[in-house]
This record gives sequence, C-alpha cells and structure tokens, in this order.
Amino acid sequence: MAVMWYEGLGRAAVAEQSRVRKGIGLAHSLRGLARDRAELSVTVRGHGSEPVRLVGVIDRVGKDHLDLAVFTPGEARRSSQVKQVAVIPFAALGAIRSRRSAEF
Repeated sequence: MAVMWYEGLGRAAVAEQSRVRKGIGLAHSLRGLARDRAELSVTVRGHGSEPVRLVGVIDRVGKDHLDLAVFTPGEARRSSQVKQVAVIPFAALGAIRSRRSAEF
C-alpha cells in the first residue's frame, strides 16, 4: 500500500534511523488501535465510486487486512450493537481517524 500523503510533519522532520522502528508498519499501528478498542472512522476507497465511511472498532488485524465491527457512532461496541463486520484490505484504506483525535 502506498501512502498518498502525510500531515503534521514539520520542516525539520528527518528519516527514522532505528532499524527496529523502520520495520514497524501499518499493521502494528492498527493492532495498537484494536488493543485500545478505539472507536474509529474508516474511509474505504471504492472502485470508481465515492468513498464509503464506516464507524466502528477493529476486532482483528491480519497481514493485509482488518476486521471492523461497524456500529452507530457513540454507542458501545457490544455484539448486540454491531451491524456488520467489514473485512477491509489495507489497499482499500483511504483514511482512519480516531474519535479521540477529532470529531468525525
């Protein structure tokens, strides 16, 4: 998956020197969000169509995909509240935003 853009980097940003930190990728970060049970807004890019936004919690992260339990924003992630579990390939991810970082 190629990065389309980065935000928040200062002009003095430098490349990471640690080999260990260089090896940490998207799956590692997503597993942290899954562990924290963070409520997320996930934008999925469509094939020639408008992007789709889903709100939920990551249940599982694989090597190249994530499973998102989709529910109504602001509700707790309980099995009775989950509308669907969406399997999203990393290549289809357009954006991920945590509810803590900003309003959806």
